[in-house]
Amino acid sequence: MEKEKKRERSVAYPYASWGDCLDFIKLVDAFRASHVSYDEAAKKCGVSTNTISFKAKLSSSRQFGLIETTGNVISLTSNAKRLLYPTGNDEPQIIFECFANPPLYSKLVGIYNGKALPTEVVLSNVILNDYSIARNAKDTAAQFFIQNAIEMGFVRAGVLDYSLRKSENATNGVPDNPPISLGEGEERFEPVPADGVGTQSVTAASESDYIAQIIPTESGKVARIIIPVDATEDDLWLIRDTLDVIMKRRFKIILE
Repeated sequence: MEKEKKRERSVAYPYASWGDCLDFIKLVDAFRASHVSYDEAAKKCGVSTNTISFKAKLSSSRQFGLIETTGNVISLTSNAKRLLYPTGNDEPQIIFECFANPPLYSKLVGIYNGKALPTEVVLSNVILNDYSIARNAKDTAAQFFIQNAIEMGFVRAGVLDYSLRKSENATNGVPDNPPISLGEGEERFEPVPADGVGTQSVTAASESDYIAQIIPTESGKVARIIIPVDATEDDLWLIRDTLDVIMKRRFKIILE
């Protein structure tokens, strides 16, 4: 008689976004208690402890080093408390530490830092073959690695740039009006009157050409998209995917 096949197990990986983890520690902190049970935290989320979304936030927050868990009890770490109640300019350092805290992320940073990020399909196959991620989990693991790298401020022009200065642009999940930095000596774009969408070409000091799409919003502020004129199709799809992440995380809108 053929033995029953064992269920394929996977090593741990974050499967919630950085923004969701920040929301989760805010929820835990709202109890104003040093320890919070799984049951009470789940109730506050409006779910049960067996709900996938709850498990995802719990596991991912723990892997990022924001919470500790013992005997179905949650407590906030010092890094979580410093993010919730900042006393200085150490937020970029904390985000920097948190991103590489999950063992899988630390290994992927070692491979891809300073290099173009692969597509989700390629990355999912890499982590399946090299890092003991189960087949039924590889796509989710790859998706959230790329999404969290973007949310935490470590992706620039499609390249993983795991450096402290990049995390300075990361806030609660998605940057709010992030500063535009094209490189040393390059031009910045000043706001334009909110009477239409403006497009302008700019030649920076490095002689690299950019297209700046300036989009006025109802608040009177402007949204700015800056794209090199020699961007490839893959670059443009990455920009589109980044906007998709922002729309889903901050505005709860799914792009078609």
